[in-house]
Amino acid sequence: FAYGELHFSEGTNTSIWSEIRTGSNASLNCTVRDSLPPVTNLSLHIFPPAGPESNWIIKRNGTHSIEMVITNATSKMNKRNIVCSAGNGIGKALLVYQNFVGGPPDAVNASLDVKVTDDKARFSITVSDNSSAPAKVHTQLRWLLQMLILK
Repeated sequence: FAYGELHFSEGTNTSIWSEIRTGSNASLNCTVRDSLPPVTNLSLHIFPPAGPESNWIIKRNGTHSIEMVITNATSKMNKRNIVCSAGNGIGKALLVYQNFVGGPPDAVNASLDVKVTDDKARFSITVSDNSSAPAKVHTQLRWLLQMLILK
């Protein structure tokens, strides 16, 4: 790495999707792996801010690491974006955790609408579930579409 660069062990200048089951405990880490010159500022920001009744325990481990421990996770308390930032006077690095708290959906609904006109086919695929998590089904949809085309 070059002079002035910083790198988090978990990924640098990136966003990590973190799915936590309701009622469980979880640990999220922000650890600076490399920094030249050494880290002078490591901070943690929670959006939207956690209130005074928060179930977060934040542990600072020296100047290079922060651990966030969540106990008895709930969507109301822990569905947050956590931003870790580190600086060394020359450069800055960010790491964002996007937390979702919940469980798997009870049901998933998928519908396919195919319209064929002349020599064109139009596929419309809708996937929904009863979970409040954002959809993460691109790979499954791509596979489904490929299978339909092969048939």
